[in-house]
Amino acid sequence: MRCSKFTLIELLVVIAIIAILASMLLPALNKTRGKAKSISCVNQLKQLGVGFTLYANDNNDILPPNDSGATGFPYWTNHLMGSNPNSPAEPWENGFRFTKGIYATISLFRCPSQAGLFRMDGNEGGGNDWWILRPHYAAPWGMLRRNTEASVRLSNIKQPSQKLLLLDAQGMDNSGNLLDKGYYRWYPSSSPISSPNQNWAALSPRHQTNLNVLHIDGSARSYLITGSAPWNFDPFRSSTANQIYYQYEK
Repeated sequence: MRCSKFTLIELLVVIAIIAILASMLLPALNKTRGKAKSISCVNQLKQLGVGFTLYANDNNDILPPNDSGATGFPYWTNHLMGSNPNSPAEPWENGFRFTKGIYATISLFRCPSQAGLFRMDGNEGGGNDWWILRPHYAAPWGMLRRNTEASVRLSNIKQPSQKLLLLDAQGMDNSGNLLDKGYYRWYPSSSPISSPNQNWAALSPRHQTNLNVLHIDGSARSYLITGSAPWNFDPFRSSTANQIYYQYEK
């Protein structure tokens, strides 16, 4: 009995069928992969929320400051990582070879969907690792006070389930282009959008049409955002909301 063999035409037909099936399945696989990364991102935000709560518990119910004003350091990221073992009274300002802190680890500052290379061994060089100034989550300007300003106790913030604490964010250049890195603060107004610069973050579209957010009460969720990316508007600001997301007393 002779064994049958594929003819060239039959082989090409099989290859074509496989290619068609692959083209149909790959988008679904990519969508599933993206969804998994988004879920992982939300879980990281929840862990950061636990870190903020623990910090407040250890610091008279006060959230960490956003930054130190003109001097910059330490940022809220430094405070979440804790104190420098060599100077216990001071927040950690030097990230060199430092990967795990008291309230967070540097892995929590990295979104799984953010493009770019980010060293996770704390050995980026110069003592100024990416997670310090350019984490992939930004705090709305004004929600975390500077250490030169009067602090607000966490327990005194009204409607904490609606107040924004961290959002998906990316840095941007002077032309408004998103960069493959984050930034620690986001300004909820039109000012940095009309005049973008590298000192502010933009809301990141790395989860396509969804934006992951951490609230003051520690809850995290994904919001559906309509419009074209990168988003050049504040999706949480409206006349009816009356800026409830950014005001302590409401």
